[in-house]
Amino acid sequence: MKKPYENTVGTSPARMRGMARGQQAYSNRPAGQKREMKNRKKRAVMVLFPLLALVLELLPCGVVLWFGNLQNGAVEMERSTYSYFAPGPIGYANFGPLITAWATVLLLAVSCVYWFKGKGRWSIAALSMGSAALSLLPLLMFGTEYFSAVGGLITLALAAQAVLVWIVGRKK
Repeated sequence: MKKPYENTVGTSPARMRGMARGQQAYSNRPAGQKREMKNRKKRAVMVLFPLLALVLELLPCGVVLWFGNLQNGAVEMERSTYSYFAPGPIGYANFGPLITAWATVLLLAVSCVYWFKGKGRWSIAALSMGSAALSLLPLLMFGTEYFSAVGGLITLALAAQAVLVWIVGRKK
């Protein structure tokens, strides 16, 4: 039986001590595969912000609509909230949230492709910036009373994704 510390010509004393404890001298994986595993772990964070935005968009308090009710001769305003995926706000000309929701789904799909294949980084940047701009449409079209805190968090998550694309992809 061959001992793990045989054939140690040119091996450093520190490596010899590790080999004597039963550690392998070299990994079984090729260097390219180890590098790819490290890059895949680094790219895994690209899925977090779109996933967070998607969870926030599924909440029933993201889109705000105001309706007037006639009560005793006076109009009383009532606030109603909807999910970003609800089709109701489109009927009241608030189309930005639904487009943002579907753009976020597409962004999550492209982020998953980037996680596993390493392709599509600039598509992620364009989709995240476009989605962040679309999520601001209720604020720009109707004012602050039609924009919720959840909508603000969605905008921040999508904008953070655009910044993260730059951070993860830059050369060192």
